[in-house]
Amino acid sequence: MHFWGIEIGSWAEWFGAVGTIGAVVTTMFLQHRQGKVRIKVNCKTNYSVPEMILLDYVIEAINVGPIPTEITAAGFLLSDKRHIGFYHEKYPVRLEQEESHEFKEKGQAILATAQAEHFSEKFSIWPYVRNSRGQIFKTKRIKISQKALAEALKPLPPEE
Repeated sequence: MHFWGIEIGSWAEWFGAVGTIGAVVTTMFLQHRQGKVRIKVNCKTNYSVPEMILLDYVIEAINVGPIPTEITAAGFLLSDKRHIGFYHEKYPVRLEQEESHEFKEKGQAILATAQAEHFSEKFSIWPYVRNSRGQIFKTKRIKISQKALAEALKPLPPEE
């Protein structure tokens, strides 16, 4: 094939060159992606049964990537960039591939912080963990009402 009088090769050579470039770019992308720390974060609450009293919040961190990492903090982020840390944990916590760890904080501590810091009646929190590289991994937002939280922490009156 000729282009402006220059031999530029056949269609087969062009397709081979484009395929080779595509394979190199894909390999580089996949290698870059595999080198990242990936942490999945879940949040749940524990209640005592049958009273349905909120005992604690649990943040679970799962290392879903191939790179081991150390968790140096866990807690809740607030919309105004403040945070409520889980300070009863021993940090750092090392997570190998597919390992998980649960971080717990008493519900009463969350309410006390909300009241002491003068949070609004309704506020949002994002459960998060931070690793030793300073990367923050978080999950879906949780909307909280101080009144509802206080009610969940109170024991129910005994039945007559």
